[in-house]
Amino acid sequence: VLGYYNRRGINPEAFLNEIKYIASDPDDKHFFKVTDESALKDIVDALGDRIFSLEGTSKNGTAFGLQMSQAGFSSHFVEDGILVGAPGAYDWNGAVLKETRQGKVVPPKSSYSQEFPEELKNHGAYLGYTVTSVVSARNGRLYVAGAPRFNHTGKVIIFTLKNTGNLTILHSLKGQQIGSYYGSEISPVDIDGDGVTDNLLVAAPMFFSGGWEKGKVYIYRVTELNRFVLEGALEIQDHGQNARFGSSLAPVPDLNGDGFNDVVVGAPLEDDHRGAIYVFFSQRNRILRKYKQRIAALDIASGLRYFGRSIHGSMDMNEDGLVDLAVGSLGAAVLLWSRSVVRIHANIRFEPSKINIFVKDCERGGKDVTCMSAIVCLNVTARTAIPPTQEVAITYNTTIGERRFNPRAIMDDPDKLLFQNLTLLSGEETCQHIYFHVMVSTD
Repeated sequence: VLGYYNRRGINPEAFLNEIKYIASDPDDKHFFKVTDESALKDIVDALGDRIFSLEGTSKNGTAFGLQMSQAGFSSHFVEDGILVGAPGAYDWNGAVLKETRQGKVVPPKSSYSQEFPEELKNHGAYLGYTVTSVVSARNGRLYVAGAPRFNHTGKVIIFTLKNTGNLTILHSLKGQQIGSYYGSEISPVDIDGDGVTDNLLVAAPMFFSGGWEKGKVYIYRVTELNRFVLEGALEIQDHGQNARFGSSLAPVPDLNGDGFNDVVVGAPLEDDHRGAIYVFFSQRNRILRKYKQRIAALDIASGLRYFGRSIHGSMDMNEDGLVDLAVGSLGAAVLLWSRSVVRIHANIRFEPSKINIFVKDCERGGKDVTCMSAIVCLNVTARTAIPPTQEVAITYNTTIGERRFNPRAIMDDPDKLLFQNLTLLSGEETCQHIYFHVMVSTD
């Protein structure tokens, strides 16, 4: 294309000679000289057919098998091998393979014909863009693969694959919006940790909403009858910007110590392509729709870009018993350590336990008053792993709350109204006395 050279008055002779040298012979069939980029539209199909016919296609030069399959674009470990995605197979309709110790398992093209009909082959479904599996209570492990370009809206298939090469598609899930890239990320979630998949997450990171490419993650409940029921979606409503929320998905072990596993979702285009990740907690048999924490690249380092493009959350790098999170960004990986979660218990008792208005046993401000004390006891129990010698620093204050102009009880030490710092050890109780007096009138 010589538009660049012509507009700048540059002699293109050396460039043309180089291109002719690279082009296949004869030049008149594989070399086209145009002066405007728009002319490419008329020749691109013809040129493409001639190039592809050199790459080992069928006899008529029009159809691909596995020659450009890009096997390994995605992969997933299973008990007897590795499930591999090949999104470029069969004219970019895509396929799945399995590598085992006994050899490669390659299902025939006819296995996909029901869900990927021949008349749609030119759309390039990209089956195998992502691969994973779910564990069913009834049928054991079922394989899952995403095809984010199927019919422009995307599709996910659930299937079985025998080592004989017999592939059977059991279910299919379809995207709702053109161009949303539904199925480009998929992830199973075992909420209660019983080994059976509770939810299947399917991301559509290019889902368009409110004038922005915000992204969306669909939640499917996996039933005992092996059905996948749409239960809702995870979305970000409070940011008017391009986000691509769902570009990465990571089920993570229980972060907050409630006994249920959680989910982290990446949004690498937020904050002008700096990126962010969102932490969602689970509760009983569902993933909570409101995120619990947002971690932005801006809060970590100023130079990070596309933070959240990938996430992995099943490691304990510092061996403290807590899950650590690895987050990918452009040219860097960020390791986030999770913090211990503790529950603080407070107990208050009074001495004496009752107020006797006739016993004025001390004097404050020149007046006879009834003196008392409150014994405040605090202790900490760990909800997640915490070393037995690790101290927990807390801040607290005490007040006597009564909506009266002239209060009937006043603290002896006004400083106790201020925030106090206290250090606690897990499993140990610490008590402090708070002294106050009661202004009781006998009139």
